[in-house]
Amino acid sequence: PRDVSTLRDALRTIALPQSPLAAPMLVVSGDRDGVVLEPWVRFAVTASCALGGTIDYVRIADANHQNVLAKAAPGVGVWIGDRFAGTQAPSNCSTRSVAQADGPGR
Repeated sequence: PRDVSTLRDALRTIALPQSPLAAPMLVVSGDRDGVVLEPWVRFAVTASCALGGTIDYVRIADANHQNVLAKAAPGVGVWIGDRFAGTQAPSNCSTRSVAQADGPGR
């Protein structure tokens, strides 16, 4: 039991989010990622949204850990370009459940 408690405490120190965001964030996950599990990402996004974050959460259907970045690249490029252009960052924290977030073209 003491080892379990020690491990739990150690994991809490690295769990995300640690604090409110200082800038908007784009979060992309693949719904078939077997390394960074989508429910874990969704949990962290939901917690960060609760702290007042501006997050555009995009879940890419049929993407795994190896191909999620390639599938998300066009949308990521647009998102970054919009930030440099001064366009207000989108957020799906309050407009709909992050559990419903989907891929590009939403």
